[in-house]
This record gives sequence, structure tokens and C-alpha cells, in this order.
Amino acid sequence: MRMTSPCRRHHPLKDPPTPPLTGNRIVNHLEEFIDVDVENISHEEFQLRASKSSSDVTIKKLRDLKEVWNKSPDGGRLLQRNISRIKRLEAEIKQCLDETTRSNKTAEREALNNEVNTLVATREDYTQQISKLDKSLKDASSRLDALTKSRRNCEESVYTAVDKIFQSIGANRAHYFGRAFEGVDIKKIMAKSDDLFGVGGAIRQKLLEHTSNSDKDVIINTVCHNVGLAFKLWDGVFSAIHSPNPTVQHCMDTQGRIDKAMEHIRSMGFSITPKMHGMESHVARQMRTIPGGIGKLMEHWIEQYHQTGFRFDMAYCRVGSLVGQAAIRSSAEKRARNPRVQISKMLHCKKALSG
Repeated sequence: MRMTSPCRRHHPLKDPPTPPLTGNRIVNHLEEFIDVDVENISHEEFQLRASKSSSDVTIKKLRDLKEVWNKSPDGGRLLQRNISRIKRLEAEIKQCLDETTRSNKTAEREALNNEVNTLVATREDYTQQISKLDKSLKDASSRLDALTKSRRNCEESVYTAVDKIFQSIGANRAHYFGRAFEGVDIKKIMAKSDDLFGVGGAIRQKLLEHTSNSDKDVIINTVCHNVGLAFKLWDGVFSAIHSPNPTVQHCMDTQGRIDKAMEHIRSMGFSITPKMHGMESHVARQMRTIPGGIGKLMEHWIEQYHQTGFRFDMAYCRVGSLVGQAAIRSSAEKRARNPRVQISKMLHCKKALSG
């Protein structure tokens, strides 16, 4: 029988925040600050950033207006009523034998058709405006990405300098994952947050080197303090929620950690995603109610287990039956957990290294 991940009904959240997800949002916040307030960006890039921000706001407003119109009794709901009434009139006209009644119904249908055309034109106007702005936004984003990438690739770039500092502590971006940090790298950044962002921290000092403005120094110090504190708070949260068999007091302490981390994230201007809401409102309760805790039910563990299962499936696919595959896998896992086998592996590795 094929081994699968734990039952979804025991899964605390469909896709809760994870160290790489949360950590990369904090890194992106820092990089946005570097781009806008530290780097000497070109006038074109500055204009594109302003245009992109303005277009984002305008598109959101237009989409909200269209949604209100669709739900309005004088807009989208009227349009649907008129379309339904026209269909009924057409059926009645076909069955009607009285010429006067048919003429009245035909006149009503024509009047409704004119009203429908006007309403459809209004709806299409919203759609066209949104589509035009969306295309403009995509073009601006593409040009901005090209300019940003070109600037960041320069040796003089602050982004490049900061990236090298991350690399110096062993935190490397995954090129196949949109140049984001994976979980192991985010954990390294969290562990070194004081060395990177604290007073005298490497990244804080690097940013301060690129400004001679005392007011800007204050902003840099504030941002670095906030980023470093965010990493430390979330490191504490993720450490707490992974604890096995948590006590009631531990769950209460974990909720306190989450509350502090969320309060700090809000103070930094972060939007609260559904995943963060789930973390804030549901995780501590589920730690108390799910036997053994939720550490091994977090999404990154589930994904890792899927990958492990896939490797076993590929290794034993020639066995024939699923029962045979399950028996071999169960035996292999049991052997691997045997203390004598684990000691033998350690001795073998030491001997290979010394040889």
C-alpha cells in the first residue's frame, strides 16, 4: 500500500505561513527600501515605480467600482433581470395569437433590448478601462524589472553588496525559485539577525556607508532594527509551533509570540495574508487539540514527505504489487531507525572521512 501524507482533516492549515514564505516577505521589504531610499536609481526607474504604484491603485478602484455596479439593482442585477425578461417575452411572442398582444410584447422587448445595450456598454467600459490599465501595468512592470535587474547586477549596487553579505553566512538564493531564499537559508538569516541588522551589523553598516545624510541614517537604522526584530520574532514563532506534545502553557506562550510578531509586522506596513490570519487565529488552538502537536503537519513537512514518498515509489516501482512495495519500504524504514544500524552508519562515515 502506498504511503501517503497525514490525513488532511488533521492538517492544521491548508497552507500556513512557513519560514521561507515569511522570511522572503521580510527580505523583499528590505530590498524595496534599498531600491527606493538607498540606491541612486535612474529617473526612468523612479518614474516607472511611481507609474506602477499609481496604476495598481487605479486598477483596484476600477475593479471595486465594477463589482459594486455588478451588484447594484440599477446595474448588473437590472441587466440580468432584463435579459431574463427578454427571453420570456420571445417565448411568449412565438406562442401569442393575438396581434395586439404580440405588438405590445414586441415593443416591450425592443425597449428592454435598448436598455440592455446601454447597460452592457457601461459594463464593457469598465472592462476596457481595466484591461487597458492592466496592459500598461504589465508593460511598466516588465521595463522596471529589466532596469532593476540591470542595476542590481552592477558591482557597485547596494543590492549586490547585501546579497554578498547573505552569501557570507551561507544563505544563497535559489535561482530556480525566482531568486528567493529556501527554508534552510532563511533559518541562517534568522539565526544571524543581530550580526546582520543589529547595531554594527554587516548589512546595517553597508547601508549606512551609502549615505551621508543624517536624516537618512535614522531611517536606515529604524528599518534595519525592524527587519532584524521581525526575523527574531518569527524565528521564535516557528520554533514554538514545531514543539512536539506541547503543554497548555506552551500553547499560550506560543500565541503570545504570534501576537507580538503580527503586531510588529503590521507596524511595518505589511498586508495580512490569509495564511498569516490562520497563523494568528487558529494555530495555537490546533496545537492544543491535535495529538502530538502540529510540527510534522506543517506544509513544508508535508511537501518534503511527498518528495520522500515519490523517491520510494520510483525505487520500488518494479516490485509489482503495492503491498510488496509497502512491505519493502516499511522494512527499510524500520532498519534505519535501529540504534545499532545508526551507530554503524556513523562509524562507517568516520572511517571513510579519516581514510
